[in-house]
Amino acid sequence: MPHEGDPGRTKKVPRSLAARYETILATVPEIIIEIDTDEVCTWANEKGKQFFGEDVIGKELSCYFEDRRQSYEITRPCFESAGGTACIETRQRRKNGEERLLAWWCRPLRDARGNATGAVLTARDVSDLRRSQKSVHEMEMGYKAILEAAVEGILVADIETRQFRYANLAICGMLGYSEKELRQMSVADIHPNESLDHVIAEFEAQARGEKSLASAIPCLRKDGMVFYADINTSLAVIDGRECNVGFFADLTESRSAGTRLRESKEDFSDLTGSIADVFFAMDADFRYTYWNKAAVDLTHISAKDAIGKSLYELFPDIRGTKSEELYLDVQRTRRAKATLDEYELHGKTFAFELSAYPSSDGIAVLTKDITERRNLEEQLRQSQKMEAVGQLAGGIAHDFNNLLTVITGYGEMLLRKTLEDAEAHKRLEAIVQAGKRAADLTRQLLVFGRKQTLQPRVLNLTDVVGNVLKMLPRLIGEDIVITLQLEPELEYVLADPVAVEQIVMNLATNARDAMPHGGGLVIATANAAFSEVRSEIPPDAQPGGYVMLSVQDNGSGMDLETQERVFEPFFTTKEKGKGTGLGLSTVYGIVKQSGGHITVKSEPGRGTTFTVYLPTVEEAVELKAEVTEDEPVLEGSGTILVVEDEEGIRELSIEVLSDCGYTVLQARDADEALEVCRKHKGAIDLVLTDVVMPGMSGKGLADPLARDHPSMKVIYMSGYSDGVMAQRGVSNSGVQLIQKPFTPASLSREVRKAIGEPPGKA
Repeated sequence: MPHEGDPGRTKKVPRSLAARYETILATVPEIIIEIDTDEVCTWANEKGKQFFGEDVIGKELSCYFEDRRQSYEITRPCFESAGGTACIETRQRRKNGEERLLAWWCRPLRDARGNATGAVLTARDVSDLRRSQKSVHEMEMGYKAILEAAVEGILVADIETRQFRYANLAICGMLGYSEKELRQMSVADIHPNESLDHVIAEFEAQARGEKSLASAIPCLRKDGMVFYADINTSLAVIDGRECNVGFFADLTESRSAGTRLRESKEDFSDLTGSIADVFFAMDADFRYTYWNKAAVDLTHISAKDAIGKSLYELFPDIRGTKSEELYLDVQRTRRAKATLDEYELHGKTFAFELSAYPSSDGIAVLTKDITERRNLEEQLRQSQKMEAVGQLAGGIAHDFNNLLTVITGYGEMLLRKTLEDAEAHKRLEAIVQAGKRAADLTRQLLVFGRKQTLQPRVLNLTDVVGNVLKMLPRLIGEDIVITLQLEPELEYVLADPVAVEQIVMNLATNARDAMPHGGGLVIATANAAFSEVRSEIPPDAQPGGYVMLSVQDNGSGMDLETQERVFEPFFTTKEKGKGTGLGLSTVYGIVKQSGGHITVKSEPGRGTTFTVYLPTVEEAVELKAEVTEDEPVLEGSGTILVVEDEEGIRELSIEVLSDCGYTVLQARDADEALEVCRKHKGAIDLVLTDVVMPGMSGKGLADPLARDHPSMKVIYMSGYSDGVMAQRGVSNSGVQLIQKPFTPASLSREVRKAIGEPPGKA
């Protein structure tokens, strides 16, 4: 996956999002591998690790190819051109030594300047597909061999031109011509002149579908001898051309035409019975004449019960549907295709792709189940929609952070100056507290948009539930009664408080949807030792203490089948368009990332209980008190350059740092900052710069300044998510970063941390 601190890479994926995408990508049947420009594997999905081994990361891709040139053929086009690699198939060995055939595709990864930074390779195991294709080819060759070995002669003639397109060995023997000679001949060439008008009339009647059997037709051999044959025909479309397939039975032979026809039909039945798709045939009155095994498996209707019954007898609800229109179209247009996206059968919804063709006595229909393909397409649409919402949420959160920095910053400064005016001080405290709450909401926006990694700290779940309770009634409605059963002496856990709030809100929302007419919701917290919950927590839970958070409703409940899938991404029981299927999977991801477990207990009609178990931490002293307005603003000395394109934040920072005793220079962007540094005669101890600015980024500014001024310190400030900062070359590790919104006290603390105490106070 993308590397931290590399501006050429794609956006850094937060751990919470990575966990969810790892779950999603684990279900993808293809192998997905990311490589850098040196062809070293930097990431692989679960399928790739299963195939090549857990140690695939960090290895050169070519080491998995017996012929290393194959690796070069796959990846080079990505790095040498704007496009990707066409499908290339190679034989690979799994980590267990099994040889498989893989089809490879490669697409380049490029940075904003279009330079290649790596590539993503997708490999699909096509071993079974190629075997199936080989089997189909062998079946075709076998069927052709059967036709060649057939006792009866077979001739295929184009209806429009009457030219022959195929002749088997038997007909060649009957007529005395080679197949090559017959392919250059027409119907008129194999019948006596005096009988030609009668033969042509029979041929045209067969082409119109008026009859299929012509009895005792005179046929002319190459040596001039005449023999008589019964000719049974059927219509077929070959290479897009309508043709008559004629089965010639030499009346001089002892075997009857009925026996040969029955054998031909048996061959047809064996062939269609072996395919995985549903295949059936109907006569002109829509009565079933053939019903293959796949049709039996899908409909649970045996061939014995189907054959002879009409379409409307088997499926009385079909009148007026798209399916009926398809069959009627075949009668009018000779062939038709259609897709049925919502077909109800046995209480389940299917999607089918139907192809219908005319036969000698009605129509033949091939039906392919495309339900899984439709589900994957819907999941892709949902994922793209959530990504768009996430981008919007991240942008809104950034703008809020800029505004809140100014609001809370000046609010904190005014608080310190209004200590003697109790009324004004109280009002300012309310403003500052509202700003802090708004800052928490921006973090929730980033978590919702999956743009923020979790920030765990030691906390009390009862306190978190108390915070969420303020907004729950508006979220779930006043017709749901909320009951709290909170443990007053609760142990501490290590978790992200905003993420825990997300858990409670998602579970409460899920409970609301199960109680459309109102009901009761019980939220409880408790200490739980391992022995007390042994039968309820998952078997992989480690021994030790846990804190339990449960959300219980008395709604509609779930059956066992639904409970088994309830945490799957995109799984939902709600109506189409009313649920994304991501709420509970998000809860599951947060719980797992926090080292915990989650269980569900439910029965239809008896409500549902979700229980979260988070491991306790031994020492509560890790709990960090929130910074309040009483935290001192630390004084200092030195020269600081503030680089910020937002005027309000720039002016606030200048005023705070000036009040602390620093000499402050300012610039609106990186270019102006470089000019200020060039003109300033003295030393500059610290650069306080925004990460994302018009033109050059904060990282782009800091790098040349560091070369020219090695002792200069740098503090970055940003209201963007971790992923955006990583894209600009700034990660949380290795740099000093102050997250917007910040307070005067936190700003002075970070500056003191960077350049130290003023002389005389060290």
